[in-house]
Amino acid sequence: MHSIWLMPTPARAARLREIMARLSVDHDLPEFEPHVTVLGSLDLPLAQVLDAAKTVAQTVAQTGEVSSEVWAVTGREDFFTALTLDLRGSGVFDLHLQACAALGLAQVPHFEPHLSVAYGMPGGGDKIAEIKTLSAEFLLQPLVFDRLEVVLSSKTVPIPEWRCLESFTLKS
Repeated sequence: MHSIWLMPTPARAARLREIMARLSVDHDLPEFEPHVTVLGSLDLPLAQVLDAAKTVAQTVAQTGEVSSEVWAVTGREDFFTALTLDLRGSGVFDLHLQACAALGLAQVPHFEPHLSVAYGMPGGGDKIAEIKTLSAEFLLQPLVFDRLEVVLSSKTVPIPEWRCLESFTLKS
């Protein structure tokens, strides 16, 4: 199973990793790379996924990086969206549509662009405090992304086994 991830710029990724590492230690949560899943759990041949990601990256490179504004910090019950920076703007959504088209897939119903900062964080006061802290730093701020990655990942692959297989820059 493979996924196509949108990756934040190095400076933003470093800050997100700091936050995610603290949350992991403080709440005994799994660590993972900060990313936005453009398409996940693709049960398709790797070569096909790589070709699609390369095509999308080349198209985006003509206009430059992708940016989306954080419009909310949300805590959910779902393991993989337990604590997220919710994104708005057409950039990520357009990438999703381009990736679907490149793979001959229908758009994912109810696609909600987000960057998870914690998986499996339980509800309660700690989560509410983290939402407030993250909101103060990220709310209404842009997140800039500069590459796509094809990753070995899915909800059925253990998180420690997730790994980047190939990276494609979004800059010309």
